Amino acid sequence: MAKGIIKEGGTVSQAPFIPSPPKGGGVGSPAPSGPTPPPAPPSPAPGPGGQAAATVQQAINFAGMKVGYFKCDLDNTVANMYGESMEKWYYPPMEIKCLIERTALSYVDADYGSDPTQNITISIPKLTVEQFNFTPEVGDIVVDRDRYYEVTSTDAQFYTAAGSPVSAQSANASGNLIIYILNCSLTRMTRLNILESW
Repeated sequence: MAKGIIKEGGTVSQAPFIPSPPKGGGVGSPAPSGPTPPPAPPSPAPGPGGQAAATVQQAINFAGMKVGYFKCDLDNTVANMYGESMEKWYYPPMEIKCLIERTALSYVDADYGSDPTQNITISIPKLTVEQFNFTPEVGDIVVDRDRYYEVTSTDAQFYTAAGSPVSAQSANASGNLIIYILNCSLTRMTRLNILESW
């Protein structure tokens, strides 16, 4: 039986249809009460040191240069009372992305014939050093284009608060470490006694 209102005389009159309000907030629903939460703050921009490190990493990735890096295995290298060792053991080489600056290959006359000489400068970003968990040191061996080089000196570039790179060899160098710079000299494979393993 239809719902309605009973009038005098017993007749039933249909009640006017009143639609129910939409559920879940539809068109024409009232705005939610309460204040609107503020938008999330933007993420902080990287500092000058972070920007410099990212720029160096992008340049190295674009250059596509790599070297094989040998670290000395001190546990298996036996030294005498003077700190010298007749033979050195090395860990397997790591493939390191870097920037390489090469000087021209030259030859020097020696008692036993001509001896090739060449120097290279390798720039390794701090992020790569942290990724492989090693510290560049004098005496390390690097391989570039099937030639072996010994690290003769190391330096580090810092990014100061003023925004200019400063060498670690400068007085009072401080700031964010960005890159390691290694100077290497060509050495003979026979002098290193490195045996290739297959």
